[in-house]
Amino acid sequence: MSKVYDCGGYRIHTIKINKFKTSTIEIVFRKKAEKEDITEFNLLARMLSFTSNKYRRERDVTIELEKLYNAYEASFSTIAGNSLKFSIVFDFLNPKYCDEDYLEEAVAFPFELLLNPKIDEDGFNERDFNINKNRMIATIESEKESPYGYSFMRSLVEADSNNPSSYDANGYLDDLEKITRKTLVDTYNRLFTEFTCDIYVVGNTDMQQIVKLIKKTFNMKKNNVKKYSFYYEGPARKNNKDIIETGKYEQDVFVMIYNMVNFTDRERKYVLPLFNNIFGGNELTSKLYRYLREENSLCYNVSSLINRFTNLFLIRAGIDAANKDFCVELVNKALKEMKDGKFTEEDLANAKKIKVNEVMMADNSNSGYISREILKDLDGFTTLKDMIYNIKSVTKEEIINVVDKLNLNTIYLLKGEE
Repeated sequence: MSKVYDCGGYRIHTIKINKFKTSTIEIVFRKKAEKEDITEFNLLARMLSFTSNKYRRERDVTIELEKLYNAYEASFSTIAGNSLKFSIVFDFLNPKYCDEDYLEEAVAFPFELLLNPKIDEDGFNERDFNINKNRMIATIESEKESPYGYSFMRSLVEADSNNPSSYDANGYLDDLEKITRKTLVDTYNRLFTEFTCDIYVVGNTDMQQIVKLIKKTFNMKKNNVKKYSFYYEGPARKNNKDIIETGKYEQDVFVMIYNMVNFTDRERKYVLPLFNNIFGGNELTSKLYRYLREENSLCYNVSSLINRFTNLFLIRAGIDAANKDFCVELVNKALKEMKDGKFTEEDLANAKKIKVNEVMMADNSNSGYISREILKDLDGFTTLKDMIYNIKSVTKEEIINVVDKLNLNTIYLLKGEE
């Protein structure tokens, strides 16, 4: 059972469940995604995750987590749909197994990291700043070494550079060089003036006591966050791009990107995922796997995936560049078969079974409950029962109809050097 508490500048969402031995607190800040914000909030997440004024070194944080019965903490910044999400996640043992003071100590820990960072008159601590900056550089550069990661980002940029999906969630080296210890303090302060804030608590513990402790610890004034749609509605391309790029890689990677045009809410949430499972989402039984790998041995892997928050449908495969045109032909063949209804009721039943199991898997972790609570707020998802009902009610005709709403945007090939 979930409850929501309005605390003025933020809300607390509590979900009382008796399934796991741990509880979770996730502090979520959210605003409209802007490309120039990504790098600085990524660096800020690293700074807040490892030290504070109370825990001066990473070792001190580790020791405190061990004292809290091997609790877990992580901070991260990511892009979700048309929004930038900044989170601090804290998993801790349910207090009924612990000392009397444990709950208060546990709740205080993530807020110590959030509210008491190591800042002096020159900004964030110099040593911590340099360490985390170098870690970010390594992460950003390592992504370029992966043909899959690089091709995926490049194809999305070519498809629509304004689409938040095309933003590199790890950040950008040019932006990183501009950040100073002092400007990062300004970034930190923006959390409390430009973002909405929601705190999610899941577990088998005294929720009223947790709410009381959070209110005592955390004061955030209400701010006028600019309203924006969680969905990105980008323009569909009239004439698709066909791009070949050469890089220093040993593998060739092939990507096709489609715009999802005029999808209804039901089609986006329930129909397209079932279409995707039959078409290319399930690697072992899908049409793409059968045509590209089993029958023609054109690739070592192939799959399709949906980014429904930014209205994109993608196909990705590792192929030999010489077979690119044949791969496009086979993708079009599989799409035409879906449009012509050349899939069985058994295919549809299996797709529904897989999707229902996937939805129910969310109940296997605290993070799953939080994810569903967030989707309920942002995307109108209701109960698990309603979700399963909607999945099971999808018809073959509905799946056939979505094919005409997929508009080819970009064909991209990353070709390794000879």
